[in-house]
Amino acid sequence: RVLNDYRPLPVREFGDAVIALEMNLQVLMGREGKVRDEAIRVASQLGISGIAPMLVNRVGNESLNASERASALDALSRLDPNEAVQLAGSVRMLPADDLLLSALRVLAEHSPEASKQRLFQAIASRDMRTRQLGWDLLASVEGDDVMQVIHRGLESYLAGSLPKDVSLNLLEVAQGRISKEWEVKLAKHGEKRKKEDALGQWLPSLEGGDVNNGRRLFFEDSRLSCLRCHQIGRAGGKVGPNLTTIGASKTRRYLLESICLPNAEVAKGFETAVILTVDGNTVSGIVKAENDDSIDLIKADASIVRLKLDDIEARRTGKSSMPEDLVTKLTPRQLRDLVAYLFSLKTDPRAADGVE
Repeated sequence: RVLNDYRPLPVREFGDAVIALEMNLQVLMGREGKVRDEAIRVASQLGISGIAPMLVNRVGNESLNASERASALDALSRLDPNEAVQLAGSVRMLPADDLLLSALRVLAEHSPEASKQRLFQAIASRDMRTRQLGWDLLASVEGDDVMQVIHRGLESYLAGSLPKDVSLNLLEVAQGRISKEWEVKLAKHGEKRKKEDALGQWLPSLEGGDVNNGRRLFFEDSRLSCLRCHQIGRAGGKVGPNLTTIGASKTRRYLLESICLPNAEVAKGFETAVILTVDGNTVSGIVKAENDDSIDLIKADASIVRLKLDDIEARRTGKSSMPEDLVTKLTPRQLRDLVAYLFSLKTDPRAADGVE
């Protein structure tokens, strides 16, 4: 039962955790997967320098996968930045894997001048993650040569030849660093695109999103409440369209428009009705069913109300049940991630084993 008795734990000395981990480090490093990775992360954050030689060996061990080697390099950069920079500099640009991404981050943070040529190569990579990270890391690197690269990127963006999946990254890098002249050019381009295309201002978020981040937004972000109305697999509500395989039938542009301009095209079967009753009450919702005697509406809170046709004074078509301000709750990157996740939904996982 609840006693309302507050018993705070005593403050523990920081050193106690260091000693405990040092005593068990060899055992933990011999474990597999997440246990070992977490031990590496915590040890490096606690400044346990004794782990550094093991990390150096792990970075250079080609029998480990790229993710494991990257985790070791990240940890080493917190304990011995100079050694980490030396190892990062030896990482090849191919394959474009987690180890390369870690190496680029280490170089940009601890040796920005030496990282430039690597970052210039990264933004030209065929791999999307590498291109995006290259632009992101250039945001923290100074120099005339960096600005020249940014200007060339902007020229490609205005000409329509820049890969669309890095448009947002480049625009964010340029923000606050470019001249007034360039700001005017971009503003004019933006205004022109808004006049020509209702989605113009959001198009940089059309491609290049992170599917995993988008999944977290959909299922976990309470500001969006996506699950309250939409169903994916077995989870979610039924007020709005089922999105389990939405990516198989809809384009990225359609998904972007549905989020940013929900009234532009309302999904068939999910049109709303606004009804004025003879009593003067207004009721709105999605039409679930209708016959000669009554109409059933699904309201925004997912409740169902039935109205007799004889009690209806007037009726008109309403707006989409999707919140019009949804896009204002998302950063451009979050919008990009959400579009990427929805577009990735092409098959129903329940169909694989026939289990409902």
